[in-house]
Amino acid sequence: MTQNYSRKIGDIIEQYSCIKINKKIVCSNCNHNIVINEVTKSVKCSLCNSTTELSDDFWKRLIKNSTSETLKCNDCKTEYKLDSIINAIEIGSALTCKNCNKSLPIRKLPENYFEKDNLKIISVFNEQKPNIEKPKDKKIISLECSNCGAPLETNGEEHTVLCNYCGTNNLLSPDLFTSSKQETYNPFYLFLFVNKWNFKEREIEEERKRKSKEEAIRNAVRKTKQKEKGKKTKKKIIIILGSIILASVILFDIWGMTDLISYKEYVEIDNTNYSYVQSNKNKKWGVLNNKTNKLVISTKYDRIDFIIDDMFWVRESSISKTVDTNEKIIPKNSYNITNILDKEYGLLSLNIDNDNWGLFLENNKKILSTDYKYIKTFDKYAEFSKDNETCIINTKGEIIFSKTNVEIISISGNTLKYKDIKANKINKIEF
Repeated sequence: MTQNYSRKIGDIIEQYSCIKINKKIVCSNCNHNIVINEVTKSVKCSLCNSTTELSDDFWKRLIKNSTSETLKCNDCKTEYKLDSIINAIEIGSALTCKNCNKSLPIRKLPENYFEKDNLKIISVFNEQKPNIEKPKDKKIISLECSNCGAPLETNGEEHTVLCNYCGTNNLLSPDLFTSSKQETYNPFYLFLFVNKWNFKEREIEEERKRKSKEEAIRNAVRKTKQKEKGKKTKKKIIIILGSIILASVILFDIWGMTDLISYKEYVEIDNTNYSYVQSNKNKKWGVLNNKTNKLVISTKYDRIDFIIDDMFWVRESSISKTVDTNEKIIPKNSYNITNILDKEYGLLSLNIDNDNWGLFLENNKKILSTDYKYIKTFDKYAEFSKDNETCIINTKGEIIFSKTNVEIISISGNTLKYKDIKANKINKIEF
């Protein structure tokens, strides 16, 4: 619904709306159609005399779903001007058409009769009490008791009839009544107050909003310029610092005070205090302690791989070995480890020479046999194959499962699930 009338009084703009009501509802008792021809809080069914309440929410929905239209004379369809409508409402007289002198009934509703969500009905035009037409042709219908067949007597109004012979209460069909009473539509109009506002105050408010928007745009432009200026300043600072660092590197390199500034590459090792560094002088690799900023493994190796804790695998020319951060060789390991996998839960699987596999135990810092054909880790356990047996080992180096012709499906917690290939059966065991 939109406003279709407005008038200016001083600095105040008042807005009104007129809607046409042509509505019927269904009786909740007998399903008979009830025509609404007036603004009221309740209507009575002409068929069963039951009452249906018309709440404020009912009128609100009706108004919201209606379309505004101009108030017109019922006979000549001449449009009524707003001034004449307001004048008729104020003096409480009928609205007279200037063209045909026909009058349109008016009823001014009491103050706050209906006021909901800024909608207020202030007057009703052309409303009438329900017009019930009775047909001229009357039919005589013989009614019999549904129990004993005796004739029934009825006054034509009640829907139930008590048999005078057997005492049965007979319910009459609604069809007997719908043809006897018919309500006719009589459209009426609601005149509603919609809104009022001070147009000068609105102009001031709109001007304030416009200036606020312009100020926001200026602030955004100013911040953008400041940001660009900051970027340029930051870039200049970086260039200056870079020049200072470069000059320092050259000076320190000339003086031979430290090897730290002569690294070509610097790669931090995740979750450790160490970094791989490559010397600019000989292009070899070493290990740097990030906390002390000192080399713990000298830059003389072709390749270095972190194993765990303070252990590193290094290769110099064709010789491979495992060393600690004091560059002491860890015994019983002269293997060429080409890959290190799964550094969790204390079990590390090592790919030896791209063919055989080994297993490293974190607890006792040792590498088990390196002739396994494959190793697969399951959190705190590892699976490997040895002498045609499938084995499971824990972080202590203990083999807790060993069996031929089986396939490991999963290890969840301490539960092992495997398939017996010969028996074609799924088994479970607890560690």
